[in-house]
Amino acid sequence: MNYLRIAAFGSGLAGLSHITLQAYSHLGMPFYLVGFVAVGIIQIALAVWLWKGKLSRELFWLTTLVNGGATIFWLLTRVMSAPFIGGVEHFTVIGVGVVVLQLLAIAAVCLAHRKILHFFLVLLGSVGLGFGAHFGAMQLEHHFPELRGTGGHHGGGHHSTMSTEEHSKMMDSHEEESEEAHDHAECDGGACPLLDSHTETSKSAENTDSLIESITENPEVNQVEVEVQAEGYHHDEPHGH
Repeated sequence: MNYLRIAAFGSGLAGLSHITLQAYSHLGMPFYLVGFVAVGIIQIALAVWLWKGKLSRELFWLTTLVNGGATIFWLLTRVMSAPFIGGVEHFTVIGVGVVVLQLLAIAAVCLAHRKILHFFLVLLGSVGLGFGAHFGAMQLEHHFPELRGTGGHHGGGHHSTMSTEEHSKMMDSHEEESEEAHDHAECDGGACPLLDSHTETSKSAENTDSLIESITENPEVNQVEVEVQAEGYHHDEPHGH
């Protein structure tokens, strides 16, 4: 089995995805646009050298560490705050597919190299590069926030194209709607003070309308009833001493 051809296939397709799909989906985000294009070009160049079937020491380390570092960085943005995103990135089919291709390239090159110890060195080196790239990107965001850009699309989803203030307003509105829904849920499950107050007000209005209608239809009879009710009211009042 030609492991170098398999490694070339994995690295090449991953690079092609980075400079096309991933770059296009981040057109409004300079940091990711430049990063995806740069990594993609390197991966494609490595694929061309691997396809030729000559695995030098330098080519081995470049292939494994470039693909390994990109994989660790991708994983970190899914479990930690992603640079220039303002939150944790989401998993997508395309993203997972690219990671699988990168891991395939790493595994094939390691099998072709036939040194198991180097696999662990590659793992350590990839973790170091991934964390280093993530930390560096976070520092870059702190000093150059304008690199966040205007947002973009990613794997069928969307990065936010809103400003930070707009995003905060949207989240506040969502919280208010959630509180209203919670209040309605409590009313459905038992007593609701707001609903009871509204019901009492409605009943009072209905009684008033009924009394006015009754007086209008029978002025003479109802005049007597009103006077009787008035006298009863004054009789019930406490007398002063």
